[in-house]
Amino acid sequence: MQLRHLVIALALTASPTFAELRPEHQALMSRFAALRHECVNAGLKGPACDEAEGLARQLAAAGICHPAEQDPYYCKDKHAPAQDIGRFHEVANSAAIRPRIDRLIAGQDKWVDFVITKGGVEGPGRVRTIAGRPWRLYATCRQHACSDQAINMAVSPDNSTVYLYLHGTKQRPTLLGNPPDSVRSALIDMN
Repeated sequence: MQLRHLVIALALTASPTFAELRPEHQALMSRFAALRHECVNAGLKGPACDEAEGLARQLAAAGICHPAEQDPYYCKDKHAPAQDIGRFHEVANSAAIRPRIDRLIAGQDKWVDFVITKGGVEGPGRVRTIAGRPWRLYATCRQHACSDQAINMAVSPDNSTVYLYLHGTKQRPTLLGNPPDSVRSALIDMN
């Protein structure tokens, strides 16, 4: 059990920024907070801790939290407003990106296309400078199974290149699109 997630949840539920979260994320945070107490009372082991860890992964995939030393509030930088670059499903299903994704996921398990097409738990995208270029990074996961099946996506500044990273307890870690080392690291480090 990663205690940093417990600290983040407590900070989020006690913060006025909790009200800014989407209703489904508020529900996840509330459930997480309840499980946190149960987990601590059980000596940091047991089913409540396992469920809390799964919710922590789901929240992280939604972009709600970072390690405690960073700003956990929807991944906003305290010193600069977050740049709105869309969310995973909006970007992945856009006319510019979807054909590239279809080529990448050809031959993959059906859950991959289902999550990309039908939606899953997601958060706002983030911009990260990789090799001197501002790549956009997104994450999503299968609703109610975030720890089992998740997808990270990197999109180049001009939308010409897309890479995917499939991962989870029921998914062998798989990089799609043969990303260069710098992008590969960014995709994997999103977790």
